[in-house]
Amino acid sequence: MLNLEVLATGDEYVSLADQLKARGFVRWVENGKPTSWRWRRQVDEHIEVVVELLRDAGDEQPGKAVSVSGEQVSALTIKHARIVHDWYQEKEVGAQLLDSGGMSVDIIRFADVPAFVILKALALDQRQENKDAADLIHVVRYSGSLENVARLFVERIRTGRHGEAVSDGLAALARRFGDDHFSEGFEKVGAVAYARFHGGEDEDDLISAQRYAAGLIQGLLAEIEAQMA
Repeated sequence: MLNLEVLATGDEYVSLADQLKARGFVRWVENGKPTSWRWRRQVDEHIEVVVELLRDAGDEQPGKAVSVSGEQVSALTIKHARIVHDWYQEKEVGAQLLDSGGMSVDIIRFADVPAFVILKALALDQRQENKDAADLIHVVRYSGSLENVARLFVERIRTGRHGEAVSDGLAALARRFGDDHFSEGFEKVGAVAYARFHGGEDEDDLISAQRYAAGLIQGLLAEIEAQMA
């Protein structure tokens, strides 16, 4: 997720495109046309590395590839993606660089639980892909008890920052997993997408997975509301 303000002050650095090319990456080709927001490198016959460049949509239409000034690349615009520049965690990781470049130990930033869940909820709401639902449920499920996950949301909400993103994200969760006058939550797009991603041996398995996903998200929303009160 590119921070355009940081990039704008990096005049002493080689462009992102040149850095990627120097490391053996080439532009992704889709329908015969190269794209500059997605790059690939074939490491060997089994392993391919793909880099996708994303940025906050701002006033741009979400889902469009927009050129990044001075970097010779583009980035796919994502609504409310800016929240990850404020709401993130850090972890020290070590890994062998490609081309026998040695072990590199670095601090990696990644979206925290509220930021990840909000952005995944918005992605699911927009494109309704099974993997978005599965990723969302996985993070909520394994990030601690519902009380602890809700507490993370409440802490972020009470900062007063990114209020529109929070409102849109929670509304998307309710719309895709919640009960309403149209149907029960387990019948909603999010619950069905989660069940289909994981598959099942029969209809009972699918319904069970749908009920689990809907119950988990409804429980999270209820706990956030209770803690805010």
